[in-house]
Amino acid sequence: MNINESVGIIYDAFFYCVTYFNRKTLIADPVINIDEHIQLFHYDSLRATTRVPDPPNCLFPLFYYDGRRCCPMTAYFDKYFDYFNDTVDSFYSNLLDKSKFKKFIMMYYFGNDFDDKGLQKLCLCEGETVLKAATILSKKVDITYYTDLFYHFSKLVDIAIEFLRQLTPFIQTYHSKHKAETVETLQKFMVNDIQLLVKKRRLKSDDSHEVQLEKQVYSVCYLNQYIVADFCIDKKYIFILGVDWSRVFSLALNQPHVTMQSVMIALGHPVKVEIVNELRKRDLTISQLARRLHLARTSISRYVQDLLNELVIVRSRKSGPEIYYTLNSTYLRYAKATLDEFLDQAILDSDKAL
Repeated sequence: MNINESVGIIYDAFFYCVTYFNRKTLIADPVINIDEHIQLFHYDSLRATTRVPDPPNCLFPLFYYDGRRCCPMTAYFDKYFDYFNDTVDSFYSNLLDKSKFKKFIMMYYFGNDFDDKGLQKLCLCEGETVLKAATILSKKVDITYYTDLFYHFSKLVDIAIEFLRQLTPFIQTYHSKHKAETVETLQKFMVNDIQLLVKKRRLKSDDSHEVQLEKQVYSVCYLNQYIVADFCIDKKYIFILGVDWSRVFSLALNQPHVTMQSVMIALGHPVKVEIVNELRKRDLTISQLARRLHLARTSISRYVQDLLNELVIVRSRKSGPEIYYTLNSTYLRYAKATLDEFLDQAILDSDKAL
């Protein structure tokens, strides 16, 4: 197993800034749904035990988080960082291509509002275009700290790099103190049941039989403690895992995997539908489901395992030898969207044929 510590450190540095500016938005995330002090335990611990610096307010536009997509800095990092060859310093060098960085940031904020010509004017600080952009932005966010984004971008980038260089040693020290947890985090990820789900739900379909997960690259985050992300280049994968990834892994489902075919396979049996209906009422064990549905425990176990493999249901808790199961609301939302799209298109095609 190959461990790339640098990626987890820079992700945590970004998360530190995101949390500082957007804490209320982060804790409102319905997917994680965990007490604030648990959700941000490592962030709060870092700030409580060290004199870690606060990000300058002018950096807010680079770390703004709206609850739907990652902040602009993380988006830029994901797009241009070579996870297998680059270093943190090479990323800072990449930021110094300020023209490319500014174009990306303007596209992030205004890609749906301006064409290429308009974005170019925005990058050149053309007055009327900047005024229009500021008006659009003011409907979404407090624009107090966006002046530098438009008019002093070069200085803004220099401040960002300088601050991240100051912050990184604090993050590195925090990671070093938790090395034992890094090993434990990765060992949990290597359990056979988890590996099967990873191959089924995180890898590209063409890679699922060829890629040996124990030979891939891994990086662990502490502040961003619930992250589950992966990136692939030529069938080489890097997995970025928060130290508490297991709490949300069952929900870390990529929507493209929930196809019409997979939904039909997942729910295409009367017993599976009955199991789902029972779990709508309350969390249940296999023994309880067997009694309610008047079926043998071995038969129920097979159907429950199928539903687990497709992530229709997840394990909610353990009580003695019994495991309780609950519905995975993330899967159900994706399945509904897939069914709605399929049926809407079928209706349109049917109407055209009339």
